[in-house]
Amino acid sequence: MNKNLALFLLVLFGFSTTLVACGGGETAFTDAPADAPSASAPGDDELEPEPYNPPVVQEPFPQPSVSQSPSPIERQDASPTPVAGYEEGMAPEAQEPPPPPPSVPSPEFTEEPDEELDAASIIRRRLERLPLGEVYHNIPQEMQVGKAEIIEAGVAPEITEKIRQEAQGQGEITTFSGVRFNPSGVNMELVASPDVFDVLEVRGGEQFVTSELPGKWIWQVRPLKPGEHLIVVKAKLDLNVPELGVTRPVEVEVFRDARNVKANWGYSLRGFLTANWKELLGLTVGSGSVAGLVGWSLNRRGEKTKAKD
Repeated sequence: MNKNLALFLLVLFGFSTTLVACGGGETAFTDAPADAPSASAPGDDELEPEPYNPPVVQEPFPQPSVSQSPSPIERQDASPTPVAGYEEGMAPEAQEPPPPPPSVPSPEFTEEPDEELDAASIIRRRLERLPLGEVYHNIPQEMQVGKAEIIEAGVAPEITEKIRQEAQGQGEITTFSGVRFNPSGVNMELVASPDVFDVLEVRGGEQFVTSELPGKWIWQVRPLKPGEHLIVVKAKLDLNVPELGVTRPVEVEVFRDARNVKANWGYSLRGFLTANWKELLGLTVGSGSVAGLVGWSLNRRGEKTKAKD
């Protein structure tokens, strides 16, 4: 930098000296050669002055050095854009993915009956559309001849503790699940041989079935003979089949089992005397009462044998 400044001052000094010399003297410079005689005024000294040759500057005019400064773009901060939740020395938190687009519900189509299905398949499909519920009963495991038992059975979407507590009868509550029912109307029936059981319906008929209003059926059952005897409980409903344009009754057995009926000698003897008191009264009168009693007994056995044949 000092060298360039010295050269600049030297050139400026020489240029200033040339201007002073040209302006202060009377010598004129022309394009004539240096050795040509110059005209001088008469009386002047005949000695010719030497011309002034200014120094020749060999080095071009120095250009000021310009320091390379970074461009505005390069001067921008190259640090990364701060991320939410980011602190120096800590890794940025992972960004949660955007929520999925809301699902569009598929349009509902009205199911049309399949013409290729037969009537049985259509009825079965209609039965499968009925709701599932539970059935209960309290048929005793053992019964006694002549002793009446209160038996209750019912159906509901669910057998609650309230239904158990309100059930009539002495038998233990037994439930079965997976039974289909029609909420608009169900009927239940207890079926038993009339020669073995005397059945009296206390509460029956078709009933609505809901969770608040379960169906309930009650019977009074009196066994007539000892032994193992079958009892069946059926559920009945009317099934509407619009594909066929009909309504058909449907029966489903919800209980089928044998129950042990024990003998009751007091009841049997009382029944025997009630049924045959006239014959017995005639046999006990007169001298031939014993022989008559034996003959009467043999006749009764013969009648029973013929009846079995």
